[in-house]
Amino acid sequence: MGIPEKSEEYYLKALTLMEHMQSEVDSATDPELLKEDREQLASIYNNLYLSSVTNNEKDKAKQYIQKTLHYNSLVHGENSIQASNC
Repeated sequence: MGIPEKSEEYYLKALTLMEHMQSEVDSATDPELLKEDREQLASIYNNLYLSSVTNNEKDKAKQYIQKTLHYNSLVHGENSIQASNC
């Protein structure tokens, strides 16, 4: 993962960029684009979770894994094995 202390900073920057890009593009009009955005958000939150676990920040890790599960559920459905695979 590189330098664990810096990884959260970089993932949060990626999250900010994703949110900024979403505000510029109306993904609601393109279901495939919306799905891709949600997959990217799930990936970023999962990386933030892993970073928090590495840094022994349990409260942050819990918040990030819940966000990961949320976005995976939106992409794959609540009962999908992929949604619970985080």
